Amino acid sequence: MPSFSQRNGYKELNEDLFYECMPESLKTRIWNFIHENFLKYQTSDFLKVVCDEFLKYDLTDEWYMDNPITNVIKPKYRSLKWFEVYDLVEFCFDNIKYLEKDKKLTYHIHESSIWTQNEKWAYYLNKGFVQKQDSRGLAYLEYPFEKYLKERLKRYSVLFNTLMEKERASYRLIENNIVPITNTEEINEIKTALNPPEKYKFVGDHLKKALELYSNKEKPDYENSIKESISALESLAKIRLNNEKGTLGRLLPQLGLHEDFELGIKKLYSWTSDDKGGIRHGKKGDTGSYEAEARYMLVTCSTLSNYLISKLEK
Repeated sequence: MPSFSQRNGYKELNEDLFYECMPESLKTRIWNFIHENFLKYQTSDFLKVVCDEFLKYDLTDEWYMDNPITNVIKPKYRSLKWFEVYDLVEFCFDNIKYLEKDKKLTYHIHESSIWTQNEKWAYYLNKGFVQKQDSRGLAYLEYPFEKYLKERLKRYSVLFNTLMEKERASYRLIENNIVPITNTEEINEIKTALNPPEKYKFVGDHLKKALELYSNKEKPDYENSIKESISALESLAKIRLNNEKGTLGRLLPQLGLHEDFELGIKKLYSWTSDDKGGIRHGKKGDTGSYEAEARYMLVTCSTLSNYLISKLEK
């Protein structure tokens, strides 16, 4: 909720931060998040990859050798532009595997108190640990590292988006991409659509590509993002009809939708294909595809994908 100073007009209340800027307060909070979750107490592998691949810093420099966080990363962070800060956030999430490269979560059975140990053994197996054997032939349990990283990634994503929500920022993290979406319902629809049931995997793949093209801060490709969004629905039709030539137009009549709703979906599809400003037949060099349309199509096609799959799987 707004603070006392905001409610009483002593401090401006930003309902929605501008897309192409970053208040110093937000930049500071993002630094705190990165430091607490990605830099503090982490291995030299992660610090090295940040300094080398992201900051392009000389790793033989004595400042790096002495204290890379204080001497290199923090000063460099302060000079980053707003979009470079988001680049760093994405970089950290993409390289989370370096955080604890050789970490192994293990549990060993001891000879004493067998009944209590057996109970603990079963408990850890139910938690996802896998039984293994060491060089002496003794059994032990180990938690899959990839699963551990995936859970950690999910937890960090929630923490970051909570931070962004509290700061009223206009961006959120979805599948390691920073995207300019502020509506919680929109975010949830996209997240669900990116991970559909296995049989509809290609639908999610198209939407992931659409998200990637849309959220590229350096060179966004809105036109192809729209194409990928609509291709997700086409892919759904092909899968359901078990026909490479299957179309959305052939699938819709099978769903028993209200005729106006069905017509609306068809018109949306037609808009991307016509020769009067349609995406697929746009003229070379045409700049008719903009952020608003790409965002609309990403959210709408994600929502439609979720809806149609739920109808089909009933």
